[in-house]
Parts: sequence; structure tokens; C-alpha cells
Amino acid sequence: MATQTIRFLTVSQIQRLHARFVIPNAVPAQPSLLESVVYLPMNMKHYAKEDDVFQLAANLAEKIMKNHAFQDGNKRTALLAADMFLKINGYYL
Repeated sequence: MATQTIRFLTVSQIQRLHARFVIPNAVPAQPSLLESVVYLPMNMKHYAKEDDVFQLAANLAEKIMKNHAFQDGNKRTALLAADMFLKINGYYL
């Protein structure tokens, strides 16, 4: 049985989601925190062998909410990013 190739969001994709749907022209207050968010699902897939796309999306959203990389709108961005993560992996809410 072949495993599904999981696609991951990039920093720029999350920034564009935030700027387009949450706060126009906003940039992360702490870019390094946003970078760590992007690598979390990749690390979970690689090191923890997590293959559940929904679990990876939930962890991505949780990390965006907790890290507060943006000045405002982190929870909204987290939900948008989780939704986009699921969409690029073939799941729709």
C-alpha cells in the first residue's frame, strides 16, 4: 500500500493568507516564530512518523495560535492555514 505524499505550506503562503484574509499588508512581528510553525508538521512527519493529515493540520493551527508570529489575527490565520493545508492534501472542510 503506497503512502500519500503530504504537501506542506511555506512561510510565504501563510503570510499571503494572513495578508489577504486577515490584515492587508501585514508582516510577521517575529518571522522566526512563523518559520518554526512551518517546520513543525514536516518534523512531525519525519521524526514522529505522523501520517495523519488532520493531526498535522491541527498541530499547525495550534502552533500558529501559540507562537503569535503576527501582531494580530493569529487565530484566524491558524484556521485559514489548517484549511489550506487540508485542501492542498485533498481534503475539504
